[in-house]
This record gives sequence, structure tokens and C-alpha cells, in this order.
Amino acid sequence: MKSALNEKLLSASADGDIEGILTAVKEGADINGPDASSPYKYTPLIMASRSGYAEAVKALIISKADLNLTDSKGYTALMNAAWFGKLDTVRVLIDSGARLDAVNADGNTALMEACVMGHYEAVSMLLKAGADISRINRTGHSAYDLAKTKEIRSAINKKMNLLNHIWFAIARMIRKGS
Repeated sequence: MKSALNEKLLSASADGDIEGILTAVKEGADINGPDASSPYKYTPLIMASRSGYAEAVKALIISKADLNLTDSKGYTALMNAAWFGKLDTVRVLIDSGARLDAVNADGNTALMEACVMGHYEAVSMLLKAGADISRINRTGHSAYDLAKTKEIRSAINKKMNLLNHIWFAIARMIRKGS
């Protein structure tokens, strides 16, 4: 029975069906239960975030969804929203207290994911919220290194201080030496 309720919640989350979300939760679905049928193990919040259903994300958060749970690759709801450039959802997750600097299996943060995809507005939101630009991922790259556009690099550069410049130069030397 619980499995069917969880499937109902996951389906409603993937479709942005707020009424379906609230009904499934009221009936006892696990608000944080991952999709057991998928190798990615998306939670309801991650499913809604990937699709950019900001109102559904709000309903899940109000229902006590864990903002920082990850899928099987370590991606949080915020990382997914940033990757897909879902700005309203990024804003909801930031305003609700999602961890800005959580890292996935590749060592990337939400800021790095937005940089990789070239989503300037998501990058700007994350920077304004205080995302850490000094993080280096598993391959030795920073958000600045991963930025797809000059506009994004410029936005990050405005936040950099001398220590960031030194740290990134060291990371580049290490990468080149590998």
C-alpha cells in the first residue's frame, strides 16, 4: 500500500500536480521516498525541481521534504534546478534554505552545474545568495573554469579576491601537471 502511495507522490511531483502531491502526503506517502524503479533514485522534490515546478516544490517543502537529499549521483534538488536553468525553482529552494555548496559525486556544486550549462541568471542568483566560488571539483576545476560564457566568468570574477586567484592558479598548475 505504501509503495503505491509513494508512486502516486512521485508521479504527482513529476507532473507538478499540487493537489496530487498534497493528497498523497495526506494519505501517508513518504515525502522523501526515492523512485525505487529508477537507477537515479530521484526524490519527489528532485523530480519537481528538475521540471521546474516551483509551486509543486513549495508544496513538497511545506509538507516537510528534505531540501538536501540527493539522488544516486549526489545531485540535490537545487543542483537539478540550477542544471536545468529553472529559475523560479532555484529561487524557491534558495529562499527555503537549501544548502548552496553541497557537492555531488563529481564534486560539483549547484553553482558549478549552472556554470557548466551556461545559465547566467541561475549563476547570478546563487552568487547573490552566497554560493562559495572557491570550491574545486574532483577534476580540479572551479565554477570559473567551468563557466560557458564570458558573462558568467565576469560575474564570478567580480566576487573573487586575491586568495581565490592564487587558489585557482594553483589548481590549474596541478591539473596541467597531471
